[in-house]
Amino acid sequence: MFTARPHWLLRSRSHSTTLAAAATVLVLSAPEMTSAGGCDTTCPPGGVQQLDACGPPVGLAIDPNGGCSENPPKFQFVPTETPICGTVGSYTDAQGLPARDEDWFVFSVLEPSVISVTVRQRSAATGEPSPAFVLTLFDSPNCAAQTILSLVSGAACPLKTADILVQPGEYVFAVTVDAFGPGDPGTECPIEYVARIDIDPLFPACTGATNNCLNNASSPGCSNAACCALVCGTPAYSYCCTVAWDAYCAAEAAMQDACAGDGCPRARGKASVAKFLIDRARGKMLQPSPDLLDVHQQLTTAIALSTAARNQLPQPGQPLGSCQGLNIGGTDAQLALAVAAAEAARVDVESLITQPNLPPDQVAALVKHALGAINATLAAIDLALLYLSPCPADLNGDTLVDAADLGIMLGGWGSSGVGDIDANGAIDGADLSILLGAWGACPTGE
Repeated sequence: MFTARPHWLLRSRSHSTTLAAAATVLVLSAPEMTSAGGCDTTCPPGGVQQLDACGPPVGLAIDPNGGCSENPPKFQFVPTETPICGTVGSYTDAQGLPARDEDWFVFSVLEPSVISVTVRQRSAATGEPSPAFVLTLFDSPNCAAQTILSLVSGAACPLKTADILVQPGEYVFAVTVDAFGPGDPGTECPIEYVARIDIDPLFPACTGATNNCLNNASSPGCSNAACCALVCGTPAYSYCCTVAWDAYCAAEAAMQDACAGDGCPRARGKASVAKFLIDRARGKMLQPSPDLLDVHQQLTTAIALSTAARNQLPQPGQPLGSCQGLNIGGTDAQLALAVAAAEAARVDVESLITQPNLPPDQVAALVKHALGAINATLAAIDLALLYLSPCPADLNGDTLVDAADLGIMLGGWGSSGVGDIDANGAIDGADLSILLGAWGACPTGE
C-alpha cells in the first residue's frame, strides 16, 4: 500500500523560480541504493542520447528536454527497457547567473505494471558519482497537476526509484543536480549518466494471447491487453490470467466498456456472451442432475449482460453512430424479451434450489417451464443479434448470404423469428427480397 509524505521538489534551471506547487511522494517499496564503487557510465550500444548537452543552451531558445521548467513544457519521449544516455550538472548561464541542466523524459505504460527507473551517474571532474544527483519519477507530463511517485538522490550507484504500481498511461522521470552554478566540482557539468526504465507487467498472460476477450478459451489471458488486465485485476477473476479464460472471464469482459467497441458493436459483444451463457444453462438443465447453482449464476450474468447491451443502444433522438442502418427498435424489443424470459427461468431455478423437497411432478413442471423460458431467451437473443448484424440476411452467421440462409427463411415462412429481417412479425416476401438483394459475401470492414 502506498504511503504518503511531503518532499522537496525539483527546481527550474534558474535558481530564482520554483518548478511547481507542493506534491506528494507515493512510495510502494524502498528505493535501491548500493555502493558507489566502479560506476560505469559508458553508453551501451543502442542507447538513446538525450537532446541537449549539459551547460548553457547553444543556439536554442529553450531547453528541448527541460520539462516543466520550460514554458511551454518540453519533454523527450523515450522507449522503455532501453538505455538513455546524457549529462546534467550546474553551470553559469549566458547572463552570468547560476543555473543547472535538467533532463525530463516521457514514456508510455500500456498495461497495469510495476515501474522503476535506475540510473548510473559519475562526475567527469571527480570520476565519482555526484552526491548531489537527483532522480524523480512523476505520474504525468501534466505539469500543473503532477504528483511525485518516487524521489531519490545521492551518490549511490546504481540509484533506483521505488517500485511503483501504475495503470496504463504516460509517465515522466527527470534527472538533475541539487546545485546551481560552479563551485563544487562534484556538481558541475558534465555529470554523465545512463538511465533505464524497467516495466514489469502485472499480468504476463495479457501479452501475446490471441483469443478474443469475449470468447472463452482453455488458455489464460486474451488479446486485448487493457481489457485482460481489467478483468484479471478483479480478485474474483485473477484466475483468468493464470488458469484459463473461461466463460465467466468472457462474461466479465463483456461487462467492461473497455473490452469492446462502442454503441452497437459493444451491444453485440455483450449479447453474444449472454447467448453463450444461456446456451450453457440450457445444456445443464437438460442433464439428469443439473448444477442448479451454476445455472442460476449463468442466468443472472446473462440478464445483466442483456440489460447492459440494451443500455448501449442509442435512445430516440440521439445520434446513431455505429448503429447507423441497424434495426435498433427491434433489437431493444428482443433484448427486453430476453431479459424477461431469463428472469422467469431464474425464478424457476430459485424455486428448485430453495425447495429441495418438492414432489417429483412439481420439480418436472418447474424444469419444463424453466427450459421453455430459456429457449425463449435464446430465440430473443438470436433475433437481437441478427438485428445488430451489419449483414442481417446472413441468418446462420457464416458471413455469406446463400442457399443455407434461404433454407432457414423458407423453413420459418409465415412465422416470426430468425428470418424476419424487417421485424414486421412475419417471415414473408419482403424478407425474401432483402435476402436475395444481399446474396453473396457479407460486406467486409463492417
